[in-house]
Amino acid sequence: MKLSTFEAMKLAEDDTAIQLGEEALRKCQQLLLEIADDITAVCDDNGINYSLSGGTALGAVRHQGMIPWDDDVDLNMFRADIDRFLRAFRERFGDKYWIHTPEETKHYGLLFIRVRLKGTVMRGREDQDTDECGIAVDIFPYENTYDLKALRILHGVLCLGMKFALSCRKTWQYRALNLRLMENNPEGKKAILMKCALGAVCSLFSVDAWTHGAIRCFKMCGNDRSRYVTIPAGRKQFFGEMYRRDATEATSKVPFAGRAYRLTDDYDNYLRIMYGDYMQIPPPEKRERHIIYELDFGRR
Repeated sequence: MKLSTFEAMKLAEDDTAIQLGEEALRKCQQLLLEIADDITAVCDDNGINYSLSGGTALGAVRHQGMIPWDDDVDLNMFRADIDRFLRAFRERFGDKYWIHTPEETKHYGLLFIRVRLKGTVMRGREDQDTDECGIAVDIFPYENTYDLKALRILHGVLCLGMKFALSCRKTWQYRALNLRLMENNPEGKKAILMKCALGAVCSLFSVDAWTHGAIRCFKMCGNDRSRYVTIPAGRKQFFGEMYRRDATEATSKVPFAGRAYRLTDDYDNYLRIMYGDYMQIPPPEKRERHIIYELDFGRR
């Protein structure tokens, strides 16, 4: 039995959730682009490299903008640039955004950075313990990994283990919600129950302790010129999202919804790893969506 519930959660349904209508989706996308504009402006002004990530990269190639039904924006950024980006972004836009990070934000439980627009609310499944749940852009760090294969494998195993332990811990903490989401998915429900059992053991330590431990594993390799980088926080995890550094560092600006954002020049390889035949538009029942429990655009 597969214990990963990532794909099942992407297609989960909840009768208590808000369904985004066309007008609300377009407004959400407009605000996401506003956030992305601010993030990329800081990157451009400070010489910080980044790339569109996940479905946002797919949207750039397939739609020259956001995927029509998408309600989030993702970016990738090198670990060596993260602190510099956070300092510059907070200095310029600290009054406009909440910036959540695994290292600094209490009860966060996520392994990537989230930039959330103040004055808005978009409360999802992962926002049970915070009121700072504005519309957000996610930033996934490229982590260094070792040139020596044996060390690279050890690094990957440690990252996967810590990430899985954190996932089990959170699954147990929010077990009622997770079981409700899998009510119509017997295999998914079995996986949730198994992760809850493991999560009960992991509950000897807090979510923050597991989050910090996972990030320490992610950052183990201090070689900023290593041959390979990886995105252990990504959907394909450590070994599935390992890339050559030289290919990853090469980026170019591409058209995106009337502006230009950076995308890896190796986008074909990246998107095939992530989505297979990425130019094929999925049927409606296979389109990923986020569960939203509260939505407020504020005065915008």
